[in-house]
Amino acid sequence: MRGNRFRDSARGISVIRWASITPTVSVSIPGMEPSRLIILRHGETAWNVEGRYQGHLDSPLTPQGESQAHALAQRLAGAKFTALYSSDLGRARQTADAIAKATGQEVRLEPRLRERHLGVFQGLLKSEMKQKFADDYRLFKTAGPDHALPGGESARQAAQRNIACLEDLARRHPGETIVVVAHGGTISALLRHTLGIPPETPRRFERFNASWNVFTWDEERERWRLETWGDLSHLSTAVSDSLAPIGGEGQGEGAKKSRSGIENLPFQCPTAVSVAPIGGEGRGEEAASPC
Repeated sequence: MRGNRFRDSARGISVIRWASITPTVSVSIPGMEPSRLIILRHGETAWNVEGRYQGHLDSPLTPQGESQAHALAQRLAGAKFTALYSSDLGRARQTADAIAKATGQEVRLEPRLRERHLGVFQGLLKSEMKQKFADDYRLFKTAGPDHALPGGESARQAAQRNIACLEDLARRHPGETIVVVAHGGTISALLRHTLGIPPETPRRFERFNASWNVFTWDEERERWRLETWGDLSHLSTAVSDSLAPIGGEGQGEGAKKSRSGIENLPFQCPTAVSVAPIGGEGRGEEAASPC
């Protein structure tokens, strides 16, 4: 309210007349709200189980992986989202197809979501890499994120490709929620970028098959925010033995020991897994927890 003073000459008095002021209303403009990306890792593959590094090569989902994809699809069946994107690699597309069937969304393929190209290492076990390409394997582990593998790409090149794609998708859907099916390396790259963790820092986190991860993109500030990491609540105890630590390039032979360590145990995982300092290709001993 605002008062205006004037003099009433007939009555010889001063009068204050109060006038109403229209309050200021904050209007939410479509597109100004953050874009929300639900980013999913594909289901377990045959090469995940064997410990073979996949890169741009492919192997089919295992029966366990198909169950994981179905669990993701059921979780999304009642969710509201405007678009479904997927890496064009078979393991991601197979997972996305299950989601499409349950939700009615069309799968939009995006090659830039692919895992890192691992060149001569693709399709090999770690032991085979060491035997056939000893010098290249040593550089793979020690030369840092700018070292490009023979016939492949560097960790930094892959991360830049992945992040540019995800930012494009976020800008394409301002203020909307979309679903993206990708790979361990893709999700890791965005996590590092969001939290400001250098790519050369050894990794101390897991990228589980069929994990549910949520990031939001603030266009005004041009920055990402982590909302949820490693949510496995959609997976039942029937598939809990698939939740051993698994890397984007292949889980490695050492993962078989971890897998047997959680078999036949009651399994619960928090909705959002806390994130420790993060890093490169290998996984530290802190990573042994199934969550």
